[in-house]
Amino acid sequence: MVKNKIKVVHVHQFKDAFIAVFAAKLIASGKRPKVILTRHLVKKGKHSRLYRWLYNHLDKLIFVSELAKNEFLSGVQAPDNKITVIHNSIPENIPVLQDIDYRKRFGLSRNCLLIGFIGRLVQYKGVEMLIDVAEKLRDRNIAFLLAGSGDKEYELRLQKIIKDKGLDTRFFLLGFLNNTAEFIAKMDVGILPSLWREPFGLSILEFMRAGIPVITTNTGAQPEFITHEETGLLVAPRLEEITDALIKLLDDKNFRNQIGKNAQLFYAAHLNYALFFNRIMTVYNA
Repeated sequence: MVKNKIKVVHVHQFKDAFIAVFAAKLIASGKRPKVILTRHLVKKGKHSRLYRWLYNHLDKLIFVSELAKNEFLSGVQAPDNKITVIHNSIPENIPVLQDIDYRKRFGLSRNCLLIGFIGRLVQYKGVEMLIDVAEKLRDRNIAFLLAGSGDKEYELRLQKIIKDKGLDTRFFLLGFLNNTAEFIAKMDVGILPSLWREPFGLSILEFMRAGIPVITTNTGAQPEFITHEETGLLVAPRLEEITDALIKLLDDKNFRNQIGKNAQLFYAAHLNYALFFNRIMTVYNA
């Protein structure tokens, strides 16, 4: 650390924080780097003597949401001056857009509306509920496209459910995509029906940044950056509410466009990567 003139060690797991703090303690006083940890989970802090020692010896403990901070502190005490919340953001990489025509690829009509999902294909992300939504709206000219992967056995189970319900011409699993920006740009609506407490849903931010209206649940930190019917549609993780929210966007193109525009403006003003970077650097330089 001294040889390389390292001034800050930023870790994202407590096991790494222990190593960093112990290593820093071995360095002569006055030359020690700061040790900063970002907490990405919604989980109570551990209360053992060893962990309490660690909390006191970290220079800063960053949480990605108020929800993550409050849940952590419901189990432990930590010095107030060491704690801060910095919402996540997405690097402003310029995507290489490809001319992928998803409607043509899947044999859909030109005016078919595309509903996009990005994330791991796991039960707690509400993927099966999306299949139920598709079933309820099978008479609508819409298609669900899911970008992401998960456990192979679970993916096969999803494929079977889709086929058994006769939705294999309206519900498509695309697997892992390297270029999510290109995928998002082709969607009409984004959706994340998460059943668990999201620490901070980055896939929602991706849709917001692109100006695509998004529907998500109120189960986690989503209310910290989604205002219902202003910057997105925020609903309970129930089939009826998610279905009704989607119908509302599908039936009103002006409303759909306005939600997308509001979300894009909110992202640019409050969640952009430059702002995130400056907040992180302020912690580094404090």
